[in-house]
Formats: sequence, structure tokens, C-alpha cells
Amino acid sequence: MNISNTEEKRFYSNGQLHMRENFKDGERDGLDEIFYRNGQLEQRMTYKDGKVDGLWESFDENGNLDGTQTFINGKKVCVQNTPKNTPSESQQNQGVESPDLDVQKGNVS
Repeated sequence: MNISNTEEKRFYSNGQLHMRENFKDGERDGLDEIFYRNGQLEQRMTYKDGKVDGLWESFDENGNLDGTQTFINGKKVCVQNTPKNTPSESQQNQGVESPDLDVQKGNVS
């Protein structure tokens, strides 16, 4: 059995990390993270066999937890939001095109 683990990274045009995804045998598997342009973590989620599985956390631009969702085998089973004073970058930029991203792929040890 040949198991191939890879990590894919995407960057904003300014070189700042935008997204980090992990794959196993071509399917998302493991921790994925999405970052704001300022480098703060925006979202963190876990995949198993290509489906969201576990805790999905969302953060504001200052690194404060916005809310969490729990998934089991790709199905949302629980949502918990936290109070927030200002909208996140993703909420402010709804409908705005995604930034230019560069992709780098590599093997994960």
C-alpha cells in the first residue's frame, strides 16, 4: 500500500502565507489553516478521508476566537458563536475576488 502525504501552501501576492492544507492519497486529511493578510489565523479545521471531521474554529483579525463548529464525517453537529464587536475580513470582503495566490506543494515527513 503506497501512502502519499503532501502539504500544499498558498501565499498572498505579498508573500504572506494564506492557506496550508494537508493531503493523504490525494484527499484532504489532517489540519488545514487559513490566514488573514496580517498573518493572524482566520480559520482552523481538521479533515479525515476528504471530509471535515472535528472542530472548525474561526478567528477575527486580532486572533480572538469568533466561533466554533463541530463536524463528524463531514456533517455539522454543533455550532457555537462568540460575541464580536467588528466583522472579520472575510465578512467585510464578501463578494470581493480572492487575492492572487501562489501554490507550493511538498512531501510531508
